[in-house]
Amino acid sequence: MSKYISFRVDGHVAEITLDRPDKLHALNVDMLNAMAEHVRHIDRNHEIRVLVIASTGDRSFCCGADIIEWSAMSPVEMWRTWIKTGSSLMNSIRALAIPVIASMHGLALGGGLELALAADIRIASTSTRVGMPEAKLGIIPGWGGTQVLKQVIGPSRTKQLIFTGEIISAVKAESWGLINEVVEPEEIAQRTSSMAEAIASNAPIAVQATKALVDAESGRHDGPHLEGIAGALTQFTEDASAGVEAFKNKQRTNPAFRGR
Repeated sequence: MSKYISFRVDGHVAEITLDRPDKLHALNVDMLNAMAEHVRHIDRNHEIRVLVIASTGDRSFCCGADIIEWSAMSPVEMWRTWIKTGSSLMNSIRALAIPVIASMHGLALGGGLELALAADIRIASTSTRVGMPEAKLGIIPGWGGTQVLKQVIGPSRTKQLIFTGEIISAVKAESWGLINEVVEPEEIAQRTSSMAEAIASNAPIAVQATKALVDAESGRHDGPHLEGIAGALTQFTEDASAGVEAFKNKQRTNPAFRGR
């Protein structure tokens, strides 16, 4: 586990917190692996109903990838270690059945914004500034940013943000639909907590089914989620009971299914 990542569970709400403030929470491989392990734990723990991703301090949610670390890698190491590890983490967060909230303040740039985009809901303080400045470094977003950002704010604004490398305010990001809510810095912890608790107090199966259905339209892991919902539903129908009984009795023909 990374010393820069903390994890806690309070009731039905889990929180992963980035804690590398001196580097503006720049992500290194150890941090990516630690978060991935926590996400796997959350996925197995059905008592957890909401995940919050946050960071310490007030200067940065996450300034992105640790440039010093990845710039020292060979192209093969970059692909095998950096791109695959980061992409796998973002995909696993998006694939969680439970809702995920990103609690943002300060900078959310590059990989940091991709981390926020892996969440379902983004709450930001007025100090938050977001951007995809990779083009200024001669690279592109490498952890799914181009595709997920397009789903959230549309292709035209995605191109604008990435082509220019512009860093925009929380208010502008909210007007684009990139951020759900903007609150004062002193209010963000309370607002994040109250939203997480409100979601966690609702029927978890209904909430998770809703997430799967909404994500289906955007193409975010729709197949496995919808297959699971359909499978659970069909197993408790009268038709399923009749089919199982026919199998047990080695019946050679289908039972008279009734659509119930």
